[in-house]
Amino acid sequence: MSGHVRVDEPPFHLTSASLRLWRLPVGVRLEGRGRLSFCPCLGTPLAVQFSEATVAPPHDLILKDPVLELFGVPLAWLPAIWLRSAGRVGLLPPDLEWRGRDGFFAGTGFHVPWRNGDVNEGVSVRAGGYVDGGLALETALTTTATSTRIRWDRFQAQDGLSIDARGSAASTEDESHESVSWRLSGLRGARAVRSTTDVEAAAQPFDRASGQASWQGAGWTFATGIRSVLARGGGLTELGAGGPVLTMRRSEAIAQVGACDVTLEGGQVAGAGLGATSFVRGEAGTFVAARAGPVGAHLVLRGVGDLASDPTHDSADGAAQARLAIDLPLARAYESGEPLDPWVHTTEPRVEVAVLASHVGRALVPAGRGMLLPNGLGWVTAMGWDNRVSRVSSRAGLDAQVSAGVAGTAEQSLPLVRARVSLDGPWAALGADFARALAPGSEVGGAFVSRARVGPDSGLNIALHVAERDRVDPQIARVLIDPALEPESGFLLYSGWTGGARAGVPLGSRLALRGGADVDLDARSLVAAVAAVEVHDPCNCLVARITGAHRIGRSGTDVWLSLDLPITAR
Repeated sequence: MSGHVRVDEPPFHLTSASLRLWRLPVGVRLEGRGRLSFCPCLGTPLAVQFSEATVAPPHDLILKDPVLELFGVPLAWLPAIWLRSAGRVGLLPPDLEWRGRDGFFAGTGFHVPWRNGDVNEGVSVRAGGYVDGGLALETALTTTATSTRIRWDRFQAQDGLSIDARGSAASTEDESHESVSWRLSGLRGARAVRSTTDVEAAAQPFDRASGQASWQGAGWTFATGIRSVLARGGGLTELGAGGPVLTMRRSEAIAQVGACDVTLEGGQVAGAGLGATSFVRGEAGTFVAARAGPVGAHLVLRGVGDLASDPTHDSADGAAQARLAIDLPLARAYESGEPLDPWVHTTEPRVEVAVLASHVGRALVPAGRGMLLPNGLGWVTAMGWDNRVSRVSSRAGLDAQVSAGVAGTAEQSLPLVRARVSLDGPWAALGADFARALAPGSEVGGAFVSRARVGPDSGLNIALHVAERDRVDPQIARVLIDPALEPESGFLLYSGWTGGARAGVPLGSRLALRGGADVDLDARSLVAAVAAVEVHDPCNCLVARITGAHRIGRSGTDVWLSLDLPITAR
């Protein structure tokens, strides 16, 4: 065959000016100079030149005299190579990393599918070593309903274990539904915290583990299982605090105007400085959106509470909030270049009231492991004006809200102004929540949370994020910003500014630069920074990426090479 010869056997795509084809019992042998790519668009920057190929559908390809090329530049040669899909046993691409002060790390691994020919389920094992002494072993197990990844890292006589496991299994008979689920996320040992390059994972205060079996019927869900909470970075043999838990849940619609839900659970925890502690926990909430003529009302009620008792004392923890908004939406459509897609301007005067109360006890918090959470009462009452401009056919548009009123706690009340802006479009996005309160002594305090992006996701873009609280009581900050009732990491607890930026710069159709940094603006210290050079084909079927990163709490700079391919190699 001569001319533009093309042989497709996904995930392999071969082209040549001239080939001789020979039928074999296992497939086809191709004789002649050709080029292998891993994407049907054939625009991939990474390719392999060959002098002969044996195609054995549907999983195998053997190349003779392969030459790895990047943008047509030869990088490496082998006498032969055997490429396989994930449906067959095979070796995995190597790991090549410079891991900060730990030095150079290299490793590889192998992949075994659960069933021969299954590309979606299997187990991958990787192993590697540090030049300066040390090793790492990682196992990843994947099925349609489960995902488990375990990494053991040893360096300079220090051990770390990283675990991320989740999964579920369910069966349905008649009107009942039974299921089993589990979730485990943890970094055990100080080495595990220091070795991770993810600043968010290193900053989490707790490891958590849970497993439960549930039954659903007659509108209720009943579950029983075990939960455990451990301090992140603790010893490998520490068990933390945990025990058996029994849970009941139910959710219902309220006519056609809202919904409500309730959760009740109880159990016993022990360990990590706690005696045998029994507890009962309840959570309930409702949402109602009603209308009386042109006037609308939105009511949200939410509460959560814990009662705990151990041999020495009792404790109660809880939080509750209520939010009511009454508005008068007025809308007008304007003609546009698309007759069936006009612009719509909605203007909406609004009155809102919100109350948030919380109480933090200590019975369920191990000694020395507690987190300082906002405690007490916070409230706000305000009048505002909302304006939205959007297209009928999409969510793209601009939403601006301004309001003024009074916010306070049980000890003080402060006048405030607040503004919220959101912009959603193909070339820009913005979400900002700004609040200022006039504190005693003419000092201004408040909170500010914002995220913004300029430019399309796939093109030149810059993303910024910033958060701040100063002087104003943290409980007032929470009632202004409307976070979850139980913040896991102390939402707006500490005063000061933090922020960061991300940028993506495409250099042509196949090359891009990406990077960013997070900064503690008050301390003027770098929290984390990352930069990457990315080479990809036009449809992103194949991506080669060199990344460098640095984070607080981990000395040096990490650099690694990653290659995303739809194959394994043997």
